[in-house]
Amino acid sequence: MCTSVHGKIVLALDLELCLRNGKRKAHDEQPSDETKAEFYLCIEGFLLHMRNLLGFFTNQGTWVSDLIINRPDRWAIEDVDLAKCQGLINSAEAVNKKYGEHGKDCYKNISQHIQHCTTFRGPGARWWNIEGMFADLDPILQEFEHRFGGILAESRDVEKPGPKAKEDFSLVGTDSPTDPKRLF
Repeated sequence: MCTSVHGKIVLALDLELCLRNGKRKAHDEQPSDETKAEFYLCIEGFLLHMRNLLGFFTNQGTWVSDLIINRPDRWAIEDVDLAKCQGLINSAEAVNKKYGEHGKDCYKNISQHIQHCTTFRGPGARWWNIEGMFADLDPILQEFEHRFGGILAESRDVEKPGPKAKEDFSLVGTDSPTDPKRLF
Protein backbone atom coordinates (compact mmCIF):
# COMPACT_ATOMS: atom_id res chain seq x y z
CA MET A 1 0.00 0.00 0.00
CA CYS A 2 1.31 3.43 -0.88
CA THR A 3 0.55 5.09 2.43
CA SER A 4 2.39 5.53 5.69
CA VAL A 5 6.15 5.15 5.58
CA HIS A 6 6.27 3.86 2.00
CA GLY A 7 4.18 6.75 0.71
CA LYS A 8 6.30 9.27 2.56
CA ILE A 9 9.54 7.77 1.25
CA VAL A 10 8.26 7.68 -2.32
CA LEU A 11 7.01 11.27 -2.16
CA ALA A 12 10.24 12.46 -0.53
CA LEU A 13 12.38 10.75 -3.17
CA ASP A 14 10.23 12.11 -5.98
CA LEU A 15 10.40 15.60 -4.46
CA GLU A 16 14.18 15.40 -4.03
CA LEU A 17 14.66 14.26 -7.63
CA CYS A 18 12.33 16.97 -8.94
CA LEU A 19 14.11 19.66 -7.00
CA ARG A 20 17.61 18.40 -7.84
CA ASN A 21 16.80 18.04 -11.52
CA GLY A 22 14.97 21.36 -11.55
CA LYS A 23 18.03 23.13 -10.14
CA ARG A 24 20.27 21.33 -12.61
CA LYS A 25 17.87 22.27 -15.42
CA ALA A 26 17.84 25.89 -14.27
CA HIS A 27 21.67 26.02 -14.20
CA ASP A 28 22.09 24.43 -17.62
CA GLU A 29 21.88 27.02 -20.34
CA GLN A 30 20.75 24.36 -22.77
CA PRO A 31 19.62 21.31 -20.78
CA SER A 32 20.03 18.08 -22.68
CA ASP A 33 17.00 16.15 -23.86
CA GLU A 34 17.93 13.47 -21.31
CA THR A 35 17.97 16.01 -18.47
CA LYS A 36 14.59 17.41 -19.52
CA ALA A 37 13.08 13.93 -19.81
CA GLU A 38 14.37 12.93 -16.38
CA PHE A 39 13.02 16.14 -14.85
CA TYR A 40 9.55 15.58 -16.30
CA LEU A 41 9.53 11.92 -15.29
CA CYS A 42 10.32 12.94 -11.71
CA ILE A 43 7.42 15.36 -11.69
CA GLU A 44 5.10 12.74 -13.16
CA GLY A 45 6.25 10.17 -10.58
CA PHE A 46 5.60 12.60 -7.75
CA LEU A 47 2.17 13.49 -9.09
CA LEU A 48 1.21 9.85 -9.54
CA HIS A 49 2.04 9.08 -5.91
CA MET A 50 0.42 12.30 -4.70
CA ARG A 51 -2.76 11.38 -6.58
CA ASN A 52 -2.78 7.88 -5.08
CA LEU A 53 -2.37 9.24 -1.56
CA LEU A 54 -5.04 11.90 -2.06
CA GLY A 55 -7.30 9.18 -3.44
CA PHE A 56 -6.69 7.03 -0.37
CA PHE A 57 -7.28 9.80 2.16
CA THR A 58 -10.26 11.39 0.37
CA ASN A 59 -12.01 8.10 -0.43
CA GLN A 60 -11.74 8.20 -4.22
CA GLY A 61 -12.45 4.48 -4.53
CA THR A 62 -14.34 3.32 -7.60
CA TRP A 63 -13.20 -0.28 -7.77
CA VAL A 64 -13.66 -2.95 -5.11
CA SER A 65 -9.89 -3.35 -4.95
CA ASP A 66 -9.18 0.37 -4.42
CA LEU A 67 -7.57 1.10 -1.08
CA ILE A 68 -9.29 4.01 0.63
CA ILE A 69 -9.23 5.10 4.23
CA ASN A 70 -12.93 4.26 4.76
CA ARG A 71 -12.26 0.61 3.94
CA PRO A 72 -9.89 -0.32 6.77
CA ASP A 73 -10.69 -4.01 6.33
CA ARG A 74 -8.50 -3.74 3.21
CA TRP A 75 -5.46 -2.11 4.79
CA ALA A 76 -5.55 -2.96 8.51
CA ILE A 77 -5.22 -6.28 10.30
CA GLU A 78 -7.42 -5.09 13.17
CA ASP A 79 -10.75 -3.29 13.37
CA VAL A 80 -10.46 0.48 12.97
CA ASP A 81 -12.91 3.01 14.36
CA LEU A 82 -13.68 5.26 11.37
CA ALA A 83 -14.05 8.21 13.75
CA LYS A 84 -10.24 8.01 14.18
CA CYS A 85 -9.91 8.57 10.43
CA GLN A 86 -12.12 11.65 10.15
CA GLY A 87 -9.44 14.21 11.04
CA LEU A 88 -7.11 12.71 8.44
CA ILE A 89 -9.89 12.80 5.84
CA ASN A 90 -10.68 16.44 6.64
CA SER A 91 -7.01 17.43 6.41
CA ALA A 92 -6.54 15.58 3.11
CA GLU A 93 -9.68 17.17 1.67
CA ALA A 94 -8.27 20.60 2.55
CA VAL A 95 -5.00 19.77 0.75
CA ASN A 96 -6.96 18.39 -2.19
CA LYS A 97 -8.99 21.58 -2.46
CA LYS A 98 -6.04 23.92 -1.86
CA TYR A 99 -4.05 22.60 -4.83
CA GLY A 100 -6.98 22.18 -7.19
CA GLU A 101 -7.61 24.51 -10.11
CA HIS A 102 -10.32 25.32 -12.64
CA GLY A 103 -13.13 24.23 -10.33
CA LYS A 104 -11.60 20.80 -9.76
CA ASP A 105 -9.72 19.32 -6.84
CA CYS A 106 -6.05 18.38 -7.03
CA TYR A 107 -6.84 14.67 -7.41
CA LYS A 108 -8.91 15.37 -10.54
CA ASN A 109 -6.39 17.87 -11.92
CA ILE A 110 -3.58 15.34 -11.61
CA SER A 111 -5.77 12.64 -13.14
CA GLN A 112 -6.47 14.82 -16.15
CA HIS A 113 -2.78 15.37 -16.70
CA ILE A 114 -1.28 11.95 -16.11
CA GLN A 115 -3.91 9.24 -15.91
CA HIS A 116 -4.82 9.29 -19.58
CA CYS A 117 -4.46 11.43 -22.69
CA THR A 118 -6.68 14.48 -22.54
CA THR A 119 -6.81 17.92 -24.12
CA PHE A 120 -5.75 19.28 -20.72
CA ARG A 121 -2.26 17.90 -21.39
CA GLY A 122 -1.99 19.92 -24.57
CA PRO A 123 -0.01 23.06 -25.27
CA GLY A 124 0.89 25.45 -22.55
CA ALA A 125 2.93 24.95 -19.45
CA ARG A 126 1.47 23.59 -16.24
CA TRP A 127 2.96 24.54 -12.91
CA TRP A 128 2.63 22.22 -9.93
CA ASN A 129 3.47 23.43 -6.42
CA ILE A 130 5.30 20.21 -5.59
CA GLU A 131 7.07 21.53 -2.51
CA GLY A 132 3.84 22.91 -1.06
CA MET A 133 1.89 19.74 -1.85
CA PHE A 134 4.52 17.61 -0.12
CA ALA A 135 4.73 19.94 2.88
CA ASP A 136 0.95 19.88 3.35
CA LEU A 137 0.52 16.12 2.87
CA ASP A 138 3.50 15.07 5.00
CA PRO A 139 1.83 15.77 8.39
CA ILE A 140 -1.17 13.68 7.29
CA LEU A 141 1.13 10.78 6.44
CA GLN A 142 2.93 11.16 9.76
CA GLU A 143 -0.34 11.15 11.69
CA PHE A 144 -1.61 8.13 9.76
CA GLU A 145 1.61 6.27 10.56
CA HIS A 146 1.36 7.29 14.22
CA ARG A 147 -2.26 6.12 14.54
CA PHE A 148 -2.24 3.01 12.38
CA GLY A 149 1.36 2.02 11.63
CA GLY A 150 1.25 -1.01 13.91
CA ILE A 151 -1.85 -2.50 12.35
CA LEU A 152 -1.17 -2.02 8.64
CA ALA A 153 -1.52 -5.26 6.71
CA GLU A 154 1.94 -4.72 5.22
CA SER A 155 3.52 -4.35 8.66
CA ARG A 156 2.96 -7.98 9.62
CA ASP A 157 3.56 -11.26 7.88
CA VAL A 158 -0.12 -11.88 7.19
CA GLU A 159 -2.24 -12.16 4.09
CA LYS A 160 -3.62 -8.76 3.16
CA PRO A 161 -7.37 -8.54 3.55
CA GLY A 162 -9.49 -7.59 0.59
CA PRO A 163 -11.11 -8.93 -2.51
CA LYS A 164 -9.99 -12.03 -4.33
CA ALA A 165 -8.19 -11.56 -7.65
CA LYS A 166 -11.32 -11.93 -9.80
CA GLU A 167 -13.09 -9.15 -7.85
CA ASP A 168 -10.24 -6.70 -8.35
CA PHE A 169 -11.91 -5.28 -11.46
CA SER A 170 -15.43 -4.98 -10.04
CA LEU A 171 -17.09 -1.65 -9.62
CA VAL A 172 -18.25 -0.74 -6.16
CA GLY A 173 -21.88 -1.67 -5.70
CA THR A 174 -22.07 -4.38 -8.33
CA ASP A 175 -23.34 -7.77 -7.29
CA SER A 176 -20.93 -9.80 -9.36
CA PRO A 177 -17.40 -9.17 -10.56
CA THR A 178 -16.76 -8.35 -14.16
CA ASP A 179 -14.30 -10.41 -16.12
CA PRO A 180 -11.21 -8.28 -16.67
CA LYS A 181 -9.78 -7.90 -20.14
CA ARG A 182 -6.13 -8.91 -19.99
CA LEU A 183 -3.74 -7.09 -22.30
CA PHE A 184 -0.73 -9.28 -21.56
